[in-house]
Amino acid sequence: MPRIAHVVDQMYTGGFSAVVDLSKFFYNFPTHLEDRPYLGLLHPKTEELLTYCGLAMGAGNSPAIACRIGLAFVRLVKQKCDVFQGEAKANCYWTGFQNNGFDPKLGYGFILTSADGGAVHIWVWVDDFLIHGPSHEMTTQALAFFLDTAVDCGFLFHPKKLVPPQQVVKYCGFLRILESKVCHRTRFCPKSLLPHYSI
Repeated sequence: MPRIAHVVDQMYTGGFSAVVDLSKFFYNFPTHLEDRPYLGLLHPKTEELLTYCGLAMGAGNSPAIACRIGLAFVRLVKQKCDVFQGEAKANCYWTGFQNNGFDPKLGYGFILTSADGGAVHIWVWVDDFLIHGPSHEMTTQALAFFLDTAVDCGFLFHPKKLVPPQQVVKYCGFLRILESKVCHRTRFCPKSLLPHYSI
């Protein structure tokens, strides 16, 4: 899973995020015929062997295999869409002491900048994708491209779990809240600590 501190550091103050859950993600990957007898179960009454033809969600290597495919998909999306691309530069407290400067609204660490300010970021954990951009327009454009590319690759997304661009989203059990005031602090908080936010 991406480290929360890594994700938070790269987020934009006042930015927008969208969350996509690819539906039936594990079942997109067929299992080898010789492995299928070991990826099933015996029916308790008929004793018929029921096997998975697609990758089983509970199988030991399923998350690792799905993560590799998810990361490959992210690389494809980043490669084909301009809003995910930009020029890499350092944006840290120590660059503030140099001519490079430090803009806390662009995130912290090594960032991607574009003509519009920052590039859209995307993170993945197995089948859950977080798309984050500096503006509603850029995040919406990135989300549309992401969904179109997912369909082109044969993936489906869960419409009830799709969160359109907004400033408060839940991702992997955390609420992500971006204040619109000028500060570089964004935070991930367990939902139980923030009862007044609703999604």
